[in-house]
Amino acid sequence: MKHKLQYFIIIKYFQEGFFMKKVFRWLCPVLFLLIAAAVVWFLHLFTVMDTTMEYINWESSVQIMDDGSEVPFSQDIYSNSTEISGTYRFTGHLPENLSSGYLLFEISGASLTLSLNGTKIYQSSSLPLDESLSMSQAQIPLQAGTTGEVVMTLDVLDSSCMMFPPLVRFIPDGLESVQTFAIANRAAFPAGAAALAFLLIVGIFFINIMFRKPDWSLLALIAAAAGLISHELAVEQGTFFLPASVSHVLAHPAVNVLTILALILYLILNRRRRFWKYLGIVTGWSAAAILIGYVFSVLGDKEFSSWINTMISTAVYSGYSENLLYWVTMWLTMVCTAISAFGTLESFARQQTEVQNLSLRNKLVLDSYQAIENKMQEGAALRHEMKHNLTALDYLCQKGNYDEMKKLLDDLLQQNDRQTQIHFTENFTINAILQDAAVKASQADTAFDAVAKVPADLPIPEQNLCILLMNMLDNAVEACEKIKDPGQRFIKFRCGTKNGFLTVQCKNSWDGNLKQDRQGHLQTTKENDGTHGYGLKQMAAIAGKYHSVLDITHPTDGSFMVQTALKIPETPE
Repeated sequence: MKHKLQYFIIIKYFQEGFFMKKVFRWLCPVLFLLIAAAVVWFLHLFTVMDTTMEYINWESSVQIMDDGSEVPFSQDIYSNSTEISGTYRFTGHLPENLSSGYLLFEISGASLTLSLNGTKIYQSSSLPLDESLSMSQAQIPLQAGTTGEVVMTLDVLDSSCMMFPPLVRFIPDGLESVQTFAIANRAAFPAGAAALAFLLIVGIFFINIMFRKPDWSLLALIAAAAGLISHELAVEQGTFFLPASVSHVLAHPAVNVLTILALILYLILNRRRRFWKYLGIVTGWSAAAILIGYVFSVLGDKEFSSWINTMISTAVYSGYSENLLYWVTMWLTMVCTAISAFGTLESFARQQTEVQNLSLRNKLVLDSYQAIENKMQEGAALRHEMKHNLTALDYLCQKGNYDEMKKLLDDLLQQNDRQTQIHFTENFTINAILQDAAVKASQADTAFDAVAKVPADLPIPEQNLCILLMNMLDNAVEACEKIKDPGQRFIKFRCGTKNGFLTVQCKNSWDGNLKQDRQGHLQTTKENDGTHGYGLKQMAAIAGKYHSVLDITHPTDGSFMVQTALKIPETPE
């Protein structure tokens, strides 16, 4: 009853662990998307011009006649060439909560006076230069918080080159710098992301060559990333920093087309099912993130949703899809880079696991050879000893000393019982592992108690069982060897099937010396920790493969316990 309750608790524990694993499988991508969105939002702050120019709205406008009378006047269309003449007065108010800055307006072709709160702050008379295509402007500095009524009176001197009605606007200090940096960042940030992707892909490409596994499809992805770096920067800022010939080539629309073609070529070359599976998953998560951002934008400032609507409507109605294609290409390049990097890391991890598994298999083979050699030596010794015992029995029989003869036969029977190996379970692999562990425990003067109720056919590969159980029992034997008093050494092993799980528990004595890293993970206590310490990682990997975890505890009774519950596959692997 006690063992059944114990197995039930273990199975329940690992069922909950499996549930938590599924939760984290969904939670981690969500957290990643939130962090990515936070980074994008932070960088976006450096591309938005929150400080903008504000226009002075004329609340009233009149024409002053020659007799001094005033006639209301209205004109909603601004023009820099008009046939109007006469004297006009415009009245408006400064916007509230202005920062420090200046008023800017055109003065060509008019004699004008500007007043603020009844105080004249500017007066000029200006005629345009012959064949001049630009108009003269005036700037009136204002302190932060300035408010009041603005009145402009003007006489038309040359209506062919003047702004009418006067276009007075407030320019905050530093607006030109903000605009310059924001526009530069809009091109630089995506180009920087593409540059990081470019370097990562190049690094992956050369690493694969070093390990003699070149992936030539990465050259197409490298070309796509290079196009994303150069084209947008050349279009926005190439004329300022590059020779004209280079800027002209990089800014040519053909570069954008070649970038898209290179990316399409990469997708064609990567027809692996695993790649498209990951691409589909990332596409789904990205679409969900954009949809959530769109909904929040609609409910909030509407900036992101307006940008999406404008980009799509421009592509649909005007046929101009370059901006939309640029961002789709950028996203796809980033995703393909991430998948390639993940695939490379996964390949290295798989290769390391294969090396470790091969080492374990070699150890198992070596142990088997050593066991066979020991058996052969023991057999030779037994045959030699049997020859002497038969000679002794023949001598006692001839002498008629039947009491001594009976005593010698009893000793031989007891010796035979001690040398007979214990049969633990019908499962050949687990039985062989336990028999080997029993021999090692006996050599280490350690009490070994094992119970295994496992069917002969178990749909778990022998290799995985060996990795889990051999590491577990070898660690237990090594831990017991460190205890000075042989009477305190023990190993208690339990293994069985329950409710679709293979439950495994190994409890052993230990010296209390526990080495952990900063994260609380156990580390090897062997001197050469560079070549040791993989056992726990391998066992944890096997447990994770079968939807479980490796539970390691050290109760207060001076024992050390490792347990897990592997979900038994429905079909053999």
